Amino acid sequence: ANVLTGVKVYIDSTSLNAEKVKQQIHFQAANGARKELASVYNFASFYLASLFRNIPRIVYLDTDVIVQGDVLELVNLDLKGNPIAAVEDCSQRYNLYFDWSKLAKYGTFDRQTCVFN
Repeated sequence: ANVLTGVKVYIDSTSLNAEKVKQQIHFQAANGARKELASVYNFASFYLASLFRNIPRIVYLDTDVIVQGDVLELVNLDLKGNPIAAVEDCSQRYNLYFDWSKLAKYGTFDRQTCVFN
């Protein structure tokens, strides 16, 4: 029985150009990041919308998330015009994950900002 009435689940691996995504990931060993985080699939939440352009809302949950409520609450959440909603994770900081010299052209960033999950 479908317990998520009104929710459609899409699984499509044919749209993912893994090589194109890999070209955007540059592992920085010197900063202490774990090499396994450089996986194409670790960044799925960043490019899902470009893979599923005709879907009005995507609810992405990390593989280590335990859902303790009704996922429909997330589906129906009013984002107040914002394109995404995320949970702040202050156990990690952005300074570990980005090449700041490549981001400089986009403005100034606080490197100690918490990551989102």
